[in-house]
Amino acid sequence: MSAQHAAAYAAPEHDAVRRTLEPAFFASLLPQLLVRAGGGRVLDLGCGDCLAARLAGPALTDYTGVDHRALED
Repeated sequence: MSAQHAAAYAAPEHDAVRRTLEPAFFASLLPQLLVRAGGGRVLDLGCGDCLAARLAGPALTDYTGVDHRALED
């Protein structure tokens, strides 16, 4: 598979799983993880568009998101 062909599948606007399933999954999981971790500090590796930070909202006291792709405007 060419890099150009693979990139078409990785484009955020074409990711149905990301758009439909991940928000609900992370919304149910994040509160449990924050309690279990004992605070609101998160290091989000592979953060993409920082979905975890947006869903956790005020429960976060310190958030660091790292991803190899730049955020889209």
